[in-house]
Amino acid sequence: RTSSLSRQLAEELGVSVVGRSKGVKLVAGRDYVVERMAIGGRDVTWKQVEGSFSNPNGGICKDTMDHICELCEQISSREGREGDLLDLYCGNGNYTVPLSRLFGRVLSVEINDRLVEAARENMEKNGVDNVTLVRSDCLKFSARLRARAGPEHKCASRFDFSTILVDPPRAGLDPNTLEVASRFRNIVYISCNADTLRTCLGALLRTHDLRSFRVFDHFPYTKYSECVVHLERKESGGRANRV
Repeated sequence: RTSSLSRQLAEELGVSVVGRSKGVKLVAGRDYVVERMAIGGRDVTWKQVEGSFSNPNGGICKDTMDHICELCEQISSREGREGDLLDLYCGNGNYTVPLSRLFGRVLSVEINDRLVEAARENMEKNGVDNVTLVRSDCLKFSARLRARAGPEHKCASRFDFSTILVDPPRAGLDPNTLEVASRFRNIVYISCNADTLRTCLGALLRTHDLRSFRVFDHFPYTKYSECVVHLERKESGGRANRV
């Protein structure tokens, strides 16, 4: 009965309907939307799957992506080379897709099965062929990199990184990821929690200088905002992009 009503509603309104109750999921139509934006002068398409995070503020999301692309273009220009990118908490490839053209190769890490599947589809739809996508818990991945052990480190050691991009949940970065990030010449940190960002910056500013800090109001009339920070390793630290 519920299924037939949902299909009827979907047909009458011309929309897809997704319902959940007590572990049961009903779908009339499809359980994803397709989002398109012009980022850095190029059209980009993403599959945004139901039940996962995607930014509700499309205009500010575009501004954020344009800014991050501009930061990475500046990094490549200063480095005088097209280095590689380590992309932690990549989700469905929201940032990975537009950034892939700015780096030689990208190593992206995500734990959620549905997001990994969506990321693969998004890479294919956008003609991206220089991304290695790893399904892994970023906490465990960073722990292996810090210990320089396991298949994770073996995989990462094949890259010539210039930059690490981190987009963690509100809890911020764990000690292992902070230590791994400190080895990189450039850190692009996307944060949705200013409190944990402040704590993490306290650690990262021991090895890096703050080059850029910008706030994007993705969630108007709430206490939440999105911060994008670029840090560059202090000159005395030399080039430290090997993991």
